[in-house]
Amino acid sequence: MPYPSSRPDAGLTFTPTRRHDTYPAIDPKKRDCRGKFVLITGAGKGMGRSVAHSYAQAGASGIAVTARNQSEADTVCDEVIALAQQTGHPQPQVLPLQVDLCDRYSVQNAASVIQKQWGRLDTVINNAAYLDPFVPLADSDESGWWRTWEVNVLGLYRITKALLPLLLQQENDGDRTIVNVSSVGALALTPGASAYQVSKLAVMRLTEYLMVDYFDQGLLSYSVHPASVATDLASRMPASVVKAVCVDTPELAGDTIVWLTSERREWLAGRTVFSCTMGGIQFTQYLLALTLVISAASSAAAPARRSAASGWPSQVAASVHDPSWPEFIEETERWSTYPSPTFDSVFIPTSPEELSIGLQYLSSTNKTWLAKSGGHGYSATLQIIQNATMINMQNFNYSTMQPDLTVKVGSGATFQDMTVPVANAGREITIGSCPCVGATGAMLGGGVGRLQGKHGLTSDAVRAVRMVLYNGTIVEASEEVNPDLFWGIRGAGQNFGIVFETTYQTFNQSNGGIQYNADMTFTGEHLDSVIDAINSLYPLDPSLALPSVAINLVYAGSESEGKKFTAKFSNFSTTLQESMIPWVDLAYKSAGGAVAAKCTKGLSHNMHDSVTESVNKTVFHQLFDSYGSFIAAHPALVNSTVLLEIFGQQGIDALPQNYSAFPHRGRLNTLIAIEMAYIDNSVASIADDWARGWRDTLSSPEVAGYDRMVQYQNYAHGDEPLSALYGYEQWRHERLTRLKRTYDPMGQFSGYHAVPETLDGWN
Repeated sequence: MPYPSSRPDAGLTFTPTRRHDTYPAIDPKKRDCRGKFVLITGAGKGMGRSVAHSYAQAGASGIAVTARNQSEADTVCDEVIALAQQTGHPQPQVLPLQVDLCDRYSVQNAASVIQKQWGRLDTVINNAAYLDPFVPLADSDESGWWRTWEVNVLGLYRITKALLPLLLQQENDGDRTIVNVSSVGALALTPGASAYQVSKLAVMRLTEYLMVDYFDQGLLSYSVHPASVATDLASRMPASVVKAVCVDTPELAGDTIVWLTSERREWLAGRTVFSCTMGGIQFTQYLLALTLVISAASSAAAPARRSAASGWPSQVAASVHDPSWPEFIEETERWSTYPSPTFDSVFIPTSPEELSIGLQYLSSTNKTWLAKSGGHGYSATLQIIQNATMINMQNFNYSTMQPDLTVKVGSGATFQDMTVPVANAGREITIGSCPCVGATGAMLGGGVGRLQGKHGLTSDAVRAVRMVLYNGTIVEASEEVNPDLFWGIRGAGQNFGIVFETTYQTFNQSNGGIQYNADMTFTGEHLDSVIDAINSLYPLDPSLALPSVAINLVYAGSESEGKKFTAKFSNFSTTLQESMIPWVDLAYKSAGGAVAAKCTKGLSHNMHDSVTESVNKTVFHQLFDSYGSFIAAHPALVNSTVLLEIFGQQGIDALPQNYSAFPHRGRLNTLIAIEMAYIDNSVASIADDWARGWRDTLSSPEVAGYDRMVQYQNYAHGDEPLSALYGYEQWRHERLTRLKRTYDPMGQFSGYHAVPETLDGWN
């Protein structure tokens, strides 16, 4: 008689919203884990690594990671330190531990190290696991089948037994929490998976016994189905299972576990918590344990999507939502919370036609709106947008190479999204240093980047755009069609409509797509030498990019040629790391990943920018000293940076001044971005005062080397003269104002560095 048939929904679908990625309700940056000391097993990669990252972002004071490979543990600890500091937390105490859970002495040694180094422990995350390839029981290898139990059950038993005394010691007023990572597989019957699935069922039962034995001593234990992630461990499953099941991100697992353990949740103790709804997976009819799913709002089922579409045209009503929608916070979140526009509805169009209908409706109601591409705009002018409709362009996230080697990019795509298909075609294009910035938003302001010396700005490569005007009209702009609008789009484009698709020219890759990268650090005593070396490079080789005391030097060419530039710094650098990196990976890997780490959302980022002809040695010395003293006095601002971007100018300057609305050809040598980043808003005012003061000093003619202030629009704060952003020439003012009157006569696109509607407005 065959086993009872499976069915697609085994009672594990508790909410209509199915989570596959992290979401605002479990954002670790909103949790407070200060003072907590945590151990995570199996943290060298995969979900364990993600858990460590999440604790770092939540401010945990101590994070110990175990891995079978010491180098993996060391790497994760380095990442943890960097993430904590980037999120504005003090550097945590880290312990990288090489541990074999099948070796009792290795486990005991790890416990001794934690006892000696910390003398306390709040939380243990038993994440390490082993999975033998799926085969029927009679075909299985006994050693592999039993090794699954040695790691998943006996290993968990050993580490828990070794650390329980430290967790429960009376003088430790800690959280006394254990999280055992189980699996949805514990509730499934998958052919060939007996070793893994039965061992994970045992983990769930062992979690309950910990509560039976130690609850009266304050212990809380949970078992967790963290997520279904395509990790190295999962690769041992049949490919068909991986494809069908492993659809979640590791961040979902990490952030869920930090949410669970950030405070004592006795109502969940001894139970199994699911980070995501699993209704789409085949299970038998026999459930073997109580499960709970934590939704965005509470343990109850989340409400279905509620619409804010009262009055909206029926064609788009389903794409409009109000704050009661469970996804509302996530879909309206932006990179910076300084100074935040606010939203009472979100419109997520699925096509240009929907976008057209939506804009036509919004214009008829005088409702304020803001379009979101990457969400990285941080100008102070955005604070005038309140109780608005966000137009989230996420459904326009595509980048497609064309037969003529151009690339069509939707306005929901980031620079990294754009880079991948271009690189796969053996081509390249100028992109910004940060991979998660929206490609379209950056292009509208010009688009500086490492390859601009060879290919000009990102906007210089634009061949056509398609956009929707305030009244819903869909138009194209290029050199042949609406050429005046096309001129204005490239440098002032946010003023005239919403661009939903851009066509770019691409270029043959330099050096086969492999670029030389050198990361160098220096002590303050060598600052003069560093500045002299930087200034000696002007005018920069068109293949060279020098975003700068740590320096990241990138040369779009061979290693031997790149080393010629590094040699100018090698005599006084304290560290030098050289590598050859594929162009497609450069944004994430250059500068040790520090720029990419800035993609973290939720901080306040207050930017002030200056553009200078060169680096003034005397003033930069003063800035260096002032920065050090200021951060020491205000540690909540430790994540703030002063960034120098020095790129080649040849590709920009090769084009005439009237080529586009971008006004700074011939005077964009050095971009100095002062970024104040923080979580604690009590430092907002003093941070703004310090950054503004230095912005004004650096922009003065005697320091900048230009007769009047020059500002790169995408980095501008918003209180500068508009001519500093768009150019001082009268003909520019006249042309831009004429375009504003023509394409945005109602001033609907005026929330971000608005072009004046009259010439008097330029004053």
